[in-house]
Amino acid sequence: MAQMLEFSARHNVKPETEHFRFDQVNEAIARFESGNARYRVVLSR
Repeated sequence: MAQMLEFSARHNVKPETEHFRFDQVNEAIARFESGNARYRVVLSR
């Protein structure tokens, strides 16, 4: 695990995420449940 994190930091590897505001939670859940969400769905302020 430590080697993977070091590699990611060294090569600037970042996660691919879709961000939704809390007031868009229903849209985020619908995308997740339908399988249309790309990568990871994140709720933020």
